[in-house]
Amino acid sequence: REYFKNRYGNHFVMMNSEMIGDEKVYFYSLILDRKVFEDGQKQMVKDGFMVDALNFMNSYQPVEIFEDGRIHIIH
Repeated sequence: REYFKNRYGNHFVMMNSEMIGDEKVYFYSLILDRKVFEDGQKQMVKDGFMVDALNFMNSYQPVEIFEDGRIHIIH
């Protein structure tokens, strides 16, 4: 987490965390296009769907960080 925060600052945002088995996993978004990302989130809250979901999906990179330090970057 510290590496990503130092490298990307406020473009690296924790979305949530959950227990998977006996280990806590932290879910982050590395935001690539803040305007598209924020507009997509607002539209989901307001309308319950996105008109341009593909554009939204390309606006961020999901990153999972496990308690033991493993990192899973979803492509």
